[in-house]
Amino acid sequence: DESKIVDVLGTKTPVPLEVTTFGWSAVKKEVEKLGCAAILRRRDEGIYITDNGNYILDCKFESIEEPHELEKRLNNIPGAIENGLFLDLVNKVIVAKASGVDELSRD
Repeated sequence: DESKIVDVLGTKTPVPLEVTTFGWSAVKKEVEKLGCAAILRRRDEGIYITDNGNYILDCKFESIEEPHELEKRLNNIPGAIENGLFLDLVNKVIVAKASGVDELSRD
């Protein structure tokens, strides 16, 4: 929906980073060197566990000016499995708005 549209990535929501359970704290230290606050995701009384048995770090950046560079750096951290930037995967996005539906295209 339209609440997710931003001019610059990172200004509204944290970037999720799936990390191995072994050594996740070392990954946290490395990702924080990139300029974010990384918080281990929790559920109910414990740590959130993904379907693959890993943890999620929610990485809050003030803004992400160079998302491709950040994605590359995140992916090169040992113990980091996948990030939620999802760059260059689609050419068109359908956005639900109160006034109707918009199509955003890369073209």
